[in-house]
Amino acid sequence: MKYLTRMIFFLAFTLVLLFSAAAYGQDTLNYLSFKGGAFFPDNQDFEDSFTAEVTVEHYFNPNLAIEGGLGYVGIGDFDGTVNTPFGPIKADVDSWAVPITFTAKGILPINNIKLYAGAGFGLYVLEARATFSFLGFPASDDDDEVVWGGHLLAGLQVDVSPQILLGLEGKYTSTDNVSLHVANTSLEVEVEGFSATGVIGFRF
Repeated sequence: MKYLTRMIFFLAFTLVLLFSAAAYGQDTLNYLSFKGGAFFPDNQDFEDSFTAEVTVEHYFNPNLAIEGGLGYVGIGDFDGTVNTPFGPIKADVDSWAVPITFTAKGILPINNIKLYAGAGFGLYVLEARATFSFLGFPASDDDDEVVWGGHLLAGLQVDVSPQILLGLEGKYTSTDNVSLHVANTSLEVEVEGFSATGVIGFRF
Protein backbone atom coordinates (compact mmCIF):
# COMPACT_ATOMS: atom_id res chain seq x y z
CA MET A 1 0.00 0.00 0.00
CA LYS A 2 1.34 3.41 -0.93
CA TYR A 3 2.48 5.85 1.75
CA LEU A 4 -0.21 8.38 0.76
CA THR A 5 -2.91 5.74 1.11
CA ARG A 6 -1.73 4.80 4.60
CA MET A 7 -1.51 8.42 5.67
CA ILE A 8 -5.03 9.21 4.50
CA PHE A 9 -6.43 6.07 6.15
CA PHE A 10 -5.05 6.96 9.55
CA LEU A 11 -6.00 10.63 9.19
CA ALA A 12 -9.63 9.77 8.46
CA PHE A 13 -9.74 7.24 11.30
CA THR A 14 -8.25 9.76 13.73
CA LEU A 15 -10.76 12.44 12.74
CA VAL A 16 -13.65 10.13 13.54
CA LEU A 17 -12.21 9.21 16.95
CA LEU A 18 -11.50 12.82 17.90
CA PHE A 19 -14.91 14.20 17.04
CA SER A 20 -17.34 11.34 17.66
CA ALA A 21 -17.50 11.92 21.42
CA ALA A 22 -18.20 15.63 20.95
CA ALA A 23 -20.95 14.81 18.48
CA TYR A 24 -22.89 12.60 20.91
CA GLY A 25 -26.37 13.92 21.63
CA GLN A 26 -26.38 16.47 18.80
CA ASP A 27 -29.17 16.79 16.25
CA THR A 28 -28.28 14.96 13.06
CA LEU A 29 -28.79 15.61 9.37
CA ASN A 30 -28.57 13.12 6.52
CA TYR A 31 -28.11 13.82 2.82
CA LEU A 32 -28.26 11.69 -0.30
CA SER A 33 -25.99 13.27 -2.90
CA PHE A 34 -25.22 12.74 -6.57
CA LYS A 35 -21.86 13.84 -7.98
CA GLY A 36 -20.70 13.96 -11.58
CA GLY A 37 -17.80 15.49 -13.47
CA ALA A 38 -14.38 14.90 -14.95
CA PHE A 39 -11.39 12.81 -13.86
CA PHE A 40 -7.90 14.00 -14.84
CA PRO A 41 -5.38 11.13 -14.48
CA ASP A 42 -1.75 11.77 -13.59
CA ASN A 43 -0.71 9.08 -16.08
CA GLN A 44 -0.32 10.85 -19.42
CA ASP A 45 -1.00 7.58 -21.27
CA PHE A 46 -4.66 7.88 -20.25
CA GLU A 47 -7.15 10.49 -21.43
CA ASP A 48 -9.35 12.66 -19.22
CA SER A 49 -12.59 10.82 -18.50
CA PHE A 50 -15.90 10.79 -16.66
CA THR A 51 -16.51 10.15 -12.97
CA ALA A 52 -19.74 9.84 -10.97
CA GLU A 53 -20.68 8.94 -7.42
CA VAL A 54 -23.69 8.42 -5.17
CA THR A 55 -23.07 9.23 -1.49
CA VAL A 56 -24.91 9.16 1.81
CA GLU A 57 -23.72 11.84 4.24
CA HIS A 58 -24.39 11.95 7.99
CA TYR A 59 -23.81 15.12 10.02
CA PHE A 60 -22.88 14.54 13.65
CA ASN A 61 -22.87 18.30 14.24
CA PRO A 62 -22.43 21.45 12.09
CA ASN A 63 -18.66 20.87 11.91
CA LEU A 64 -18.33 17.13 11.34
CA ALA A 65 -19.81 14.67 8.88
CA ILE A 66 -19.03 11.24 7.53
CA GLU A 67 -19.78 10.09 4.01
CA GLY A 68 -20.09 6.72 2.34
CA GLY A 69 -19.98 6.50 -1.44
CA LEU A 70 -20.31 4.19 -4.43
CA GLY A 71 -18.97 5.48 -7.72
CA TYR A 72 -17.43 5.06 -11.16
CA VAL A 73 -14.13 6.41 -12.46
CA GLY A 74 -13.08 6.04 -16.08
CA ILE A 75 -9.33 5.42 -15.99
CA GLY A 76 -8.45 5.16 -19.66
CA ASP A 77 -9.72 4.38 -23.16
CA PHE A 78 -7.00 3.91 -25.74
CA ASP A 79 -5.87 1.88 -28.72
CA GLY A 80 -3.35 -0.77 -27.76
CA THR A 81 -1.83 -4.07 -28.82
CA VAL A 82 -2.71 -7.49 -27.43
CA ASN A 83 -0.86 -10.76 -27.93
CA THR A 84 -2.47 -13.79 -29.54
CA PRO A 85 -1.11 -17.19 -30.63
CA PHE A 86 -0.88 -15.70 -34.14
CA GLY A 87 0.99 -12.57 -33.07
CA PRO A 88 0.12 -9.10 -31.77
CA ILE A 89 -3.04 -7.43 -33.04
CA LYS A 90 -4.65 -4.03 -32.55
CA ALA A 91 -7.25 -3.70 -29.81
CA ASP A 92 -9.44 -1.11 -28.12
CA VAL A 93 -8.64 -1.19 -24.39
CA ASP A 94 -10.92 0.31 -21.73
CA SER A 95 -10.18 0.49 -18.02
CA TRP A 96 -12.28 1.81 -15.16
CA ALA A 97 -12.78 1.58 -11.41
CA VAL A 98 -15.75 1.17 -9.09
CA PRO A 99 -14.84 2.76 -5.73
CA ILE A 100 -16.55 2.03 -2.41
CA THR A 101 -15.37 4.83 -0.14
CA PHE A 102 -15.56 6.31 3.36
CA THR A 103 -14.75 9.96 4.10
CA ALA A 104 -14.49 12.07 7.27
CA LYS A 105 -15.21 15.76 6.61
CA GLY A 106 -14.55 18.91 8.61
CA ILE A 107 -17.05 21.68 7.82
CA LEU A 108 -17.06 25.47 8.19
CA PRO A 109 -20.67 26.76 7.90
CA ILE A 110 -21.16 30.39 6.88
CA ASN A 111 -24.90 31.17 6.80
CA ASN A 112 -26.28 28.85 4.09
CA ILE A 113 -22.80 28.11 2.67
CA LYS A 114 -20.59 25.26 3.85
CA LEU A 115 -16.87 25.05 3.14
CA TYR A 116 -15.40 21.62 3.83
CA ALA A 117 -12.32 19.47 3.54
CA GLY A 118 -11.83 15.81 4.28
CA ALA A 119 -9.87 12.62 3.93
CA GLY A 120 -10.88 9.04 3.38
CA PHE A 121 -10.14 5.59 2.08
CA GLY A 122 -11.88 2.84 0.17
CA LEU A 123 -11.87 -0.32 -1.87
CA TYR A 124 -11.49 0.09 -5.64
CA VAL A 125 -12.53 -2.58 -8.12
CA LEU A 126 -10.19 -1.97 -11.07
CA GLU A 127 -11.17 -3.54 -14.38
CA ALA A 128 -9.78 -3.59 -17.91
CA ARG A 129 -11.39 -4.91 -21.08
CA ALA A 130 -9.82 -5.40 -24.52
CA THR A 131 -12.00 -5.76 -27.62
CA PHE A 132 -10.50 -6.84 -30.91
CA SER A 133 -11.06 -8.82 -34.08
CA PHE A 134 -9.60 -12.34 -34.13
CA LEU A 135 -9.65 -14.35 -37.41
CA GLY A 136 -12.40 -12.05 -38.63
CA PHE A 137 -14.59 -12.52 -35.57
CA PRO A 138 -15.14 -10.00 -32.74
CA ALA A 139 -13.53 -11.05 -29.47
CA SER A 140 -12.87 -9.62 -26.04
CA ASP A 141 -11.07 -10.37 -22.81
CA ASP A 142 -11.15 -8.72 -19.38
CA ASP A 143 -9.61 -8.87 -15.93
CA ASP A 144 -10.26 -7.19 -12.59
CA GLU A 145 -8.59 -6.68 -9.22
CA VAL A 146 -9.60 -5.12 -5.89
CA VAL A 147 -7.15 -2.66 -4.27
CA TRP A 148 -7.07 -0.15 -1.42
CA GLY A 149 -6.96 3.56 -2.09
CA GLY A 150 -7.12 6.91 -0.32
CA HIS A 151 -8.28 10.41 -1.16
CA LEU A 152 -8.23 14.05 -0.07
CA LEU A 153 -11.08 16.39 -0.96
CA ALA A 154 -12.35 19.94 -0.53
CA GLY A 155 -15.52 21.62 -1.62
CA LEU A 156 -18.28 24.17 -1.32
CA GLN A 157 -21.97 23.53 -0.65
CA VAL A 158 -24.90 25.94 -0.77
CA ASP A 159 -28.20 25.12 0.94
CA VAL A 160 -30.71 26.37 -1.62
CA SER A 161 -33.54 25.14 0.65
CA PRO A 162 -33.78 23.16 3.91
CA GLN A 163 -33.96 19.98 1.81
CA ILE A 164 -31.69 20.67 -1.19
CA LEU A 165 -28.02 21.58 -1.56
CA LEU A 166 -25.83 22.34 -4.56
CA GLY A 167 -22.06 22.26 -4.59
CA LEU A 168 -18.68 21.87 -6.25
CA GLU A 169 -15.99 19.43 -5.12
CA GLY A 170 -12.39 18.64 -5.95
CA LYS A 171 -10.80 15.34 -4.99
CA TYR A 172 -7.36 13.78 -5.35
CA THR A 173 -7.31 9.96 -5.37
CA SER A 174 -4.41 7.52 -5.11
CA THR A 175 -4.62 3.73 -5.22
CA ASP A 176 -2.21 0.84 -5.40
CA ASN A 177 -0.98 -0.10 -8.86
CA VAL A 178 -1.98 -3.53 -10.21
CA SER A 179 -1.27 -5.54 -13.35
CA LEU A 180 -4.41 -6.63 -15.18
CA HIS A 181 -4.04 -9.33 -17.82
CA VAL A 182 -6.14 -9.06 -20.97
CA ALA A 183 -5.51 -11.22 -24.04
CA ASN A 184 -2.07 -12.34 -22.79
CA THR A 185 -1.06 -8.70 -22.28
CA SER A 186 -0.20 -7.09 -18.95
CA LEU A 187 -1.73 -3.64 -18.36
CA GLU A 188 -0.65 -1.46 -15.43
CA VAL A 189 -3.76 0.18 -13.94
CA GLU A 190 -4.32 2.56 -11.02
CA VAL A 191 -6.56 5.45 -10.01
CA GLU A 192 -4.15 8.35 -9.60
CA GLY A 193 -5.38 11.85 -10.31
CA PHE A 194 -7.73 14.75 -9.68
CA SER A 195 -11.49 14.91 -10.16
CA ALA A 196 -13.77 17.93 -10.32
CA THR A 197 -17.49 17.34 -9.81
CA GLY A 198 -20.78 19.12 -9.40
CA VAL A 199 -22.96 18.03 -6.48
CA ILE A 200 -26.69 17.95 -5.81
CA GLY A 201 -27.94 16.66 -2.46
CA PHE A 202 -31.28 15.96 -0.77
CA ARG A 203 -31.86 15.96 2.97
CA PHE A 204 -33.74 13.04 4.53
